[in-house]
Amino acid sequence: NWGVPGGLPAERDGSCYDNLDNFPRKGVTFGGHLWGKNDDGVPTVYYAFNNPGVSEQRIQEAMDYYEKHTCLRFEKIVGFHFGSHVSFSDGDGCSSAIGYQFQNLFWGQRLSLSSGCSRLNIVIHEIGHAIGLYHEQSRSDRDGYVTIIDENIPSNKIRNFRKADTLNYNTIYDYFSVMQYGPLSFSKNGGSTMVANKPEYHGLLVKERTGMSFMDLLQVNTMYECSEYWLSECQVKNSSCQNLGYFGPDCVCICPEGTSGDNCETKDMEYTDALVKMYLQL
Repeated sequence: NWGVPGGLPAERDGSCYDNLDNFPRKGVTFGGHLWGKNDDGVPTVYYAFNNPGVSEQRIQEAMDYYEKHTCLRFEKIVGFHFGSHVSFSDGDGCSSAIGYQFQNLFWGQRLSLSSGCSRLNIVIHEIGHAIGLYHEQSRSDRDGYVTIIDENIPSNKIRNFRKADTLNYNTIYDYFSVMQYGPLSFSKNGGSTMVANKPEYHGLLVKERTGMSFMDLLQVNTMYECSEYWLSECQVKNSSCQNLGYFGPDCVCICPEGTSGDNCETKDMEYTDALVKMYLQL
């Protein structure tokens, strides 16, 4: 199901859920399944290209995106490496394990990007899985925001819509998350597989994503303690950011849509309403 409007194509085989029982949260929260820090205290993801069929340029663009907006760094393996690493391959469909894996220390944990997975937002999505993110529609609070229409989903794909016992780091359910499926993902009959509970928000599920949302970045930067790292680098003792804003790499607050002020201190409207105004009411 590659041509779904809006959101992202569904992972063809759903293999990003192979280890669901071992990773019960949308964002991995216990250190054993986060990527570790290098000698400089920077969280580092090691990787290798497993075959020539993958788009190394597009993968590099996605890794550059993460390095610009988070404190994560990606280090390519040179020569022999025995240890956990992401192994990019052009296998069947778009898929990835969730978070740092202890298995396959020689071959690495596979991240599959077939020829239909070359769009930048898809590569960002799959790397999101590899660093510890689940799908947005798996959040524990999702029933208050979206309705899953089981009868339009093949029985062998329903696991991709399974709700999990997630810890969401005080983030708001984000219809515009790069981890959010589109409304027709995995449809077996052309009907919607999920709809927004509030009709005025449904357009955000359809709207094409071009990168990570504020809430995506807030979650990753919280998981990997990036604000603490940037505070230290900027020689600032405490963050003054408010209303879910966080201290960023340029030594200033990164503010969510719907807020204003240097410290995000003014809340002009709710986050989701601000997204609607920005992307749907042009």
